[in-house]
Amino acid sequence: MNLIWDGKKLIILITAVFALCSVLVALSLTNYYKSQTVLTTTDGSNEMASLSRYNSIASLAGISMPSSGIDKGSLIVNTIMSRAFLKHLLSFEDVLPSIMAAKSYDIETKKLVFDSNLYDVTNKKWFRTKPSYIETYDVYMKQLTV
Repeated sequence: MNLIWDGKKLIILITAVFALCSVLVALSLTNYYKSQTVLTTTDGSNEMASLSRYNSIASLAGISMPSSGIDKGSLIVNTIMSRAFLKHLLSFEDVLPSIMAAKSYDIETKKLVFDSNLYDVTNKKWFRTKPSYIETYDVYMKQLTV
């Protein structure tokens, strides 16, 4: 144990160098977000099957039990079309220009082509006032196909 602590200055120095290097590398990386999702719906038959056995007892007590679950498909669609979802989406970097200033998609480079009259991609600056949340929602709803 004493052998380890005899070289404690060396251990502290090496630890500090690696900590500093890891912070510098982390700060030099750009923020990159990628998400993929597969949305599915279920009919809720498993949940309702367990409740159906209590339906007759509940009817004797004068309580009406629901016969079907929530339609999860419409819940998903309504969530995607909601203003709260768009507001959360706009909190990520480069989403606003992708909705408001994208002209087309270049298949070869796999990148969006932006309207140079609206947005400067290299400097990340708008040539007009930054689009409002409400204006963005209108464009988002026109682009969205559900």
